[in-house]
Amino acid sequence: MIFEGLSGALVAAVLRSSMRPTGAENTMILKRVLERIRRHFPDTHILVRG
Repeated sequence: MIFEGLSGALVAAVLRSSMRPTGAENTMILKRVLERIRRHFPDTHILVRG
């Protein structure tokens, strides 16, 4: 799940099997979400915390 930091609004959620995701899978998901945020809000500062 990915949430917006100030309001706590849900940005994205991925439903998957009970297997733990690989680093590559997590990177793919995060990259896709960040590309969409950048497209709509190009001047926004993005901080990724895990």
